[in-house]
Amino acid sequence: MSRRITCIQCPMGCVMNVGFAENGEVTSVEGNSCGRGKKYAQAEAINPVRTVCGTVCARGCLEPVSYRTSAPVPKALAGDVAREAAGLSLCAPIVLGDVICENVCDTGISLIATKSIG
Repeated sequence: MSRRITCIQCPMGCVMNVGFAENGEVTSVEGNSCGRGKKYAQAEAINPVRTVCGTVCARGCLEPVSYRTSAPVPKALAGDVAREAAGLSLCAPIVLGDVICENVCDTGISLIATKSIG
């Protein structure tokens, strides 16, 4: 069994074929131009993760608060993280680096403000 993955670790965008054993382990990676691509393909094939970024409205301010996760979350939870963030009730002022939500979606990961407002 194999799967095609496009690398996002650099601008090359290598298209790699990842081979799997019967037990689901990665047995081979072909098509990568560098070691970073191979490492990315192995991780992406078994446990894909994403850093989630977005904006949330804050009371007392016309400008939205931009945020990112403090660490990548499982790809399957990315939509849930964005929905939980959208439901936050924030009040200005907010400072760059403030934790605006701890343990988002019970992941142990926080949402961090990426700019100051208000």
